[in-house]
Amino acid sequence: NFELAPFKNLVNEFYARDTSKKIRSSFYALMKEGEFVGNFAPYGYMKSLDDRHKLVPDPNTCETVKLIFSLACKNLTPKNIADFLTENNYPTPLEYRSKNITGQKWSFSTVSKIISNEVYIGNMIQGKTTKLSFKTNTVKYNTKEECIIVKNTHEPIVSKSAFYKANKLKKQRICR
Repeated sequence: NFELAPFKNLVNEFYARDTSKKIRSSFYALMKEGEFVGNFAPYGYMKSLDDRHKLVPDPNTCETVKLIFSLACKNLTPKNIADFLTENNYPTPLEYRSKNITGQKWSFSTVSKIISNEVYIGNMIQGKTTKLSFKTNTVKYNTKEECIIVKNTHEPIVSKSAFYKANKLKKQRICR
């Protein structure tokens, strides 16, 4: 029995690797079809009650997202927007998702990520990271070209014109 241990370990390794490939392949197929496969919907959205792979606007947070874009289109910086949201007690994404965490401050990076995320104009962007091996938790961040982008998969929260204006103003501030 002791002599079979290395052979059993090898078989188990192949089985785990094969299972990992099959799971990864099924997620990849869902992503290519524009189906949402994440654990948590992006702030402003929730998973549809009818189909957990579809996003629908969350009535509790989509107005906050609209406000963020409205302020960004008025040329407020992500820091100014974050300060405004914190001062006016808008729940941060972490506060909203966890329910038992309070007193968080909005950060400029959270606001900046929301402003640059195409999900808010109805595009599904997934595969932003790749786990390098089923054996480790090491993650590689993919370039935008490596991500899976499927356009018009769900109801947008903001108009394309507001999205592109907010991003243009943000980029102009960075390039100065």
